[in-house]
Formats: sequence, structure tokens, C-alpha cells
Amino acid sequence: MEQKVTIYTLAEKLNMSVSAVSRAFNPNSKLSAEKRKIILEAAEQYGYVQNKMASRLSQQPIRIGVLMRGRIEAYYLKMLDGIKAAYADFQNYKVTCDIRTLSRDDFSADNACAVLEEFRSAGYDGVILHGIYHEGIVAKVNELAEALSMPVSTAALNVRQLEEAGLISTEIQPGIRGAMKLCSRRIDSVSLHLVPETQDGVSALTLKLPLGSYACAREIRPECGLVSEHAWIGESNAPRTFYHPDRFAAQLMWFESGEVEYRFSLGEIDPKQVEWLEISMEISSNAPMYREDFKSDIYVGLGARELGVWTSPGDYGARRGRFNPSWWSDTSSQYGLLKTWRIDSLGCTLDGEPLSSVTVADLQLDALEYIPLRIGIHADAAHVGGINLFGEKFGDFAQGIVVRVGYAKAD
Repeated sequence: MEQKVTIYTLAEKLNMSVSAVSRAFNPNSKLSAEKRKIILEAAEQYGYVQNKMASRLSQQPIRIGVLMRGRIEAYYLKMLDGIKAAYADFQNYKVTCDIRTLSRDDFSADNACAVLEEFRSAGYDGVILHGIYHEGIVAKVNELAEALSMPVSTAALNVRQLEEAGLISTEIQPGIRGAMKLCSRRIDSVSLHLVPETQDGVSALTLKLPLGSYACAREIRPECGLVSEHAWIGESNAPRTFYHPDRFAAQLMWFESGEVEYRFSLGEIDPKQVEWLEISMEISSNAPMYREDFKSDIYVGLGARELGVWTSPGDYGARRGRFNPSWWSDTSSQYGLLKTWRIDSLGCTLDGEPLSSVTVADLQLDALEYIPLRIGIHADAAHVGGINLFGEKFGDFAQGIVVRVGYAKAD
């Protein structure tokens, strides 16, 4: 049976966003004539038939309420801009959109529920929530859905997409009110990188730094050591091991305090064109054997600036790391957490949460011949709990240290 071509299929074939493809079918949307032509010709070629929902929208006014966290990070600001742009596209279809944001100080389950109740009282036809999760809010959404006889579409759509991706399996069984869908996972772990390689006007360079490719190791204190995929490197608990000739094969590194410094170049990229940098790595505390409640204050620095301190919760070893070689002991550190630092014009974030006010401009990249990346623990930190750094052959994530640089495209 031939699979139906959807707007998602069309977007994938064209290597475009779904929103861009959707705008091609709205004559009043802001889309170049050349791109609109490409999309419409592809739609005809692949046999895509537009959903008629848009034509029905023009016959009856639709009111939508949007509630999201009022964060200042670039990710949330771009999402807010995207919502506003989509709203502008649909204004000609008599769609109105009421966008509400709750700041960090104002956010609470009660305040969020009050806004949702206001949406219901005003007779809104739909509600969009983003970045907001709380049991009380979920209960309120379910209450609204039942009162308005509206499906909780987000949940149903996500389940369908997860099933199509092969991540879960579903089974229909009798429920309290009709049938219910039981979901079970088919895959235990998935790692996603949510920033595309290219964006409008911005290109991205990805640099993969092998774990053992650091330029220098400073004030390393035991417990410390290096291992490769196949064996120990040098002596255990000897800082001089960090300059062993075989260190470039390292797949797991640990030390109590001190720092390692990696160095990388922007190549032919003009430092003044850099808009953001990202550093991601699998990392944890380092305790004797392992201990999952063992805090450690770990810092990351770029250039002469320290981006901020992250307090690692512990050293994880209750189960084996997904990529650990068979010879590695079950009683030792097994895996870490995948953490991502991002620096742009607004400041530095860690996994999307504000970390410090250091911006790309503060790094003064144009004054550097190379960019030093420092990872370590101060000997006088509040929590000196050691550090584990994982390579692609150890831990849960098949990567070493990954640096991504976003820069403005040349005209």
C-alpha cells in the first residue's frame, strides 16, 4: 500500500522546515516567489494534497491562547518570534492569537492555571503550552479538554510520531471510557541535538576534540588517571601520566582538581562573524569507586573568561555505561551526564538555563591566535568532588568533546 504524502514528507524531501512548506500554500504569507514555486512544483510531483483545514479557517474565526515561560535565552526568543510569524501568516484566515508569558518570578502552577481558566472563560478554541509542566497544570489541561470536548492533541500527536520513529510500540485495549492506547518503549536511550547545522543567515562549524588531545594539564591532583578503550594508560594516581605518549588514545579521564586545556582554531572564519559557540561533553563527579550523591563544582572557560560553575550531582555507577568496554570494572565510574554550554550575544546558558552574563563579545575572539577551552575544578571550590570526562568509547554518549561555532554567512 502506497504511503500517503504528508506535509512532513514534503518538507523532508525538500530539506525545508514544515512551516516554510506550509506557507507556500498561503498566498498572503511572506515567502519568496522562487521558494514558493519550488515547493508547489514538488507538491505536484510527489502527489501531496493540501489539508483543507486552512480553507475552513477562513469561514469561521478561530481564537488561540498561547502560554509559555518568559525566558530570555535565544532559544525561547526565537520560538516566540516563530509563533508571532505564524500568527501573522494566519491573520488572513481570521485567526487571532493571545500570547501570554510568565516570567521566572511570576511562574507558578496557580498562575498558569489562572491563565488557562481565563482562556476557557473567554471561549478560546485552542491552547498552546510550551516549557510548562506541573501535575496541577496537566490536570487543568485535561479538565479544559473535557469541558470543551477538545482532544489533548499534543499528546496524541507525539505518541504517533514516536511510534512512527520506532521508539515506542502501542496496543489498543478496552479502557474506562472506550478504548485506550497502552504505550511501551522499544529503545532505552535517545540523544538529540536540537540546533540545526544551518539557520537563516547563519552557518555552523562542528569540531570534535578527542579526549586526549588537550594541550596542557595544570595542577592535576590525585585521584587521577587515563584509560583507553583497551587498557590503562601509564600509572594510576600519577599526574605525570597526563603527558604520557599514549594519552591521545584516552577514552576516560579523571582527576580530583586542576584543569585540562584544549585548543582549537576558527580556521578561515572571521572571529567578528561568530554569533554563538556551543561546547558539549559527557561529564560527572569522581568519587572513590562511585557515589551518585557526590557533588563537585566544575567550571568551563573559553579564552581568558570563565563561563561559570556547574555543580555535578554525583558519580554514576549503579549500572554499566552503554559504551564501556567489557574489561572495565562494574565497581568503577560508569557514565556521566551530557551537558551543553552555549555562549551568544545574550550570555551563557547551560542546557538552556542561564549560567552567567559572559557573551561572545566578552571572549574577544579576534585577539586570539587560538581559542583555549579549559575544564577543571578549583582546589578551593565549595565542592571538590573530582571530575570524570568520557570519550566516545566510554559512558552513555558516543562523543568526546564537541565544539560548535555559529557564524554569519558571507554575503
